[in-house]
Amino acid sequence: MFTVRCYNVCILSIRIKKICELISPKYTIIDIGCDHGLVSEFIVKNGLATKLIACDVSISSLNKAKTLLGPHLEKGAKDVAVEFMCCDGADIVGIVPTNSLAIIAGLGGREMLKIVRALRLGEFILAPQNCQKELRWGMYELGYRASTDKTIKDKNKFYDVMLYGLEDKPAIKEPNLKELLYGFDYKKSSSDLKARLELDKKQILSYNKLTDENSKKLKIIEEILQCQQ
Repeated sequence: MFTVRCYNVCILSIRIKKICELISPKYTIIDIGCDHGLVSEFIVKNGLATKLIACDVSISSLNKAKTLLGPHLEKGAKDVAVEFMCCDGADIVGIVPTNSLAIIAGLGGREMLKIVRALRLGEFILAPQNCQKELRWGMYELGYRASTDKTIKDKNKFYDVMLYGLEDKPAIKEPNLKELLYGFDYKKSSSDLKARLELDKKQILSYNKLTDENSKKLKIIEEILQCQQ
């Protein structure tokens, strides 16, 4: 039995808060690249898993996560069994059930794709730092579909936050360039996405000479901005 408790999450950054909003109760959740443990803390405080694995390649970051979560575990949030692992996310293959949820934030898209390929879990929440286009195409090829794929603005930077689930049947239609560049939710009204598009447009128009690639991207930006009116 999962009990979701309403804890105040206003101290979290906008990006981390949006990631946390996508978490649904699971038996096992893996926080890959847990860093200081803010997402793991949210999971423990809200009782969103029976088992939580917090892992990071940095022992220093993992120790900070242990320090952050320690008081909650001592004060009775013991309905969530927490395990800390100093390792690469791909190294936990075979340790967790395939219907688990993995959360990966702060890594590059290529590194995330490597982890996804190794684990092949039912669900992933992804917040890549770069290579978003490559990541989206790779997730499509692996049979995953995005139910959420949005742009988030946090402290004057733009981030992508995605929720992917493994499909039983292969997707019929390949993702188009608009979806690969700006996410599968590009048609949904979003002030953050609009601001991102305007910034990208301004940057492209500042170039002395437009390449074919930038001309194509500019056309895509204009078309998506029409959806955002």
